[in-house]
Amino acid sequence: MTDCDYPHTAYGAEAYTDKTGWVLLDSIHRTCVDATKTKQSLTGPFGFGADDLRVVALTITRKEDTK
Repeated sequence: MTDCDYPHTAYGAEAYTDKTGWVLLDSIHRTCVDATKTKQSLTGPFGFGADDLRVVALTITRKEDTK
C-alpha cells in the first residue's frame, strides 16, 4: 500500500434528473477545469440544459480498519 496524504480533492460533473435528483456523470477528474470541460461537452447533445448540470468538488478520504 502506498503512503498518501488524505483527504484528496477531485471534481466531477453532475446532472439533475426528475427521477433520481443529482447524479454523478462520467468520471472523476483531478482538476476543476477538466470537470468543467466535461460539463460543457454534455450541455445540449443529451438534452441537458445549463441549469441541469453542475461541477462538484469531491473529497476522498481513507478509512482505516474497514471490514
